[in-house]
Amino acid sequence: MLFRSPEMSALEDHYRLSLRHMQQLPKSTATPALYLLIGVLPMEAQVHVRTLNFFASALTRPESIESRLIERQLAMKPSSSHSWVWYAQALLKRYRLPSAFSLLRDLPKKEQWKKRVRAAVTKAWEKDLKSQAMGMSTLALLNLDVCDLRTVHPVWSLGAADPLTAIKATTKAKMLVQRYPLFYSRTAGIHYGHHCPLCNSEPESMAHFLIMCPILDGARKVHEGKLVRLMTAAGLPIPDDEDGMVKLILDPSHFAPGPLIMTLETITRDLC
Repeated sequence: MLFRSPEMSALEDHYRLSLRHMQQLPKSTATPALYLLIGVLPMEAQVHVRTLNFFASALTRPESIESRLIERQLAMKPSSSHSWVWYAQALLKRYRLPSAFSLLRDLPKKEQWKKRVRAAVTKAWEKDLKSQAMGMSTLALLNLDVCDLRTVHPVWSLGAADPLTAIKATTKAKMLVQRYPLFYSRTAGIHYGHHCPLCNSEPESMAHFLIMCPILDGARKVHEGKLVRLMTAAGLPIPDDEDGMVKLILDPSHFAPGPLIMTLETITRDLC
């Protein structure tokens, strides 16, 4: 089946809505973050995977009607046609997979083909999503190097977590994609001001909220102490600037090796 552009857009919109609800992120969250944080392919990419797998399965029996129909379409229809067969051929070319003509001659085993398709589609979309994310200011705190469309970002690596841990992760995820409702980001600030409603000493930016607001010192010190002790014991440098500390708190993978990330996530999740 060929999806028309409006149909694919409707599917993608519904899918993104589901991902937002699942992660409890607001509508204004940058689209790449929805996929990169939870490690899933966009709906269009998933349709492509299923299309290519179905195309190969139709060729498994050379004497079948399906296989003969594909061969005839490739021979008789121009590449500019709206034929489903040529649509599949365009996808094969897009993901740098063997052409339909090559598959007619030499078809890989089913499991090998599925793994190859999944890897090719994932690689292409991951590169595209990261490229988009690099140009978005709201995702500047996200460490794209650890984002992988095969697994969740550390911020969502909860394991067998209790409901409270999930709520903490939700709060931190909103901060990580800079969609936590701070006064500094209010569009109405021109009328009501951007200053911190707790201390009223300066604008309530992410840095002010997480590491500077004097009213929050009592709630912050216990967790900051744990964070500093763990980083020191591991021989890791502690950032000496505001931006670095915000990055450390919201995405420790910027500074820590793999085995230590989850421990840091637990501490910084509590801090947030």
